[in-house]
Amino acid sequence: MVTPTVQSGKQVGECYRTYFYRDVRGRYWPCQVLSGPAGGPFTIRIPSWLHLAASEHTRTGVVLATSKASTNAVHPRVRT
Repeated sequence: MVTPTVQSGKQVGECYRTYFYRDVRGRYWPCQVLSGPAGGPFTIRIPSWLHLAASEHTRTGVVLATSKASTNAVHPRVRT
């Protein structure tokens, strides 16, 4: 089994890669991983929350999801 990894940041002239943040209610939100090693923890930004204060749309210390049920975690893809 291949362990999923997440790449942080972006290359010059590129956009951030899109991953998914799963909140405590079980909803998936597209997110951008701003920084952190491949296995986490990460600093993420949730673009759809940009209308909120920076403390709300940017999260630090977010871990990589280890299962479909992982909440407050970054998922490399949406798991159905």
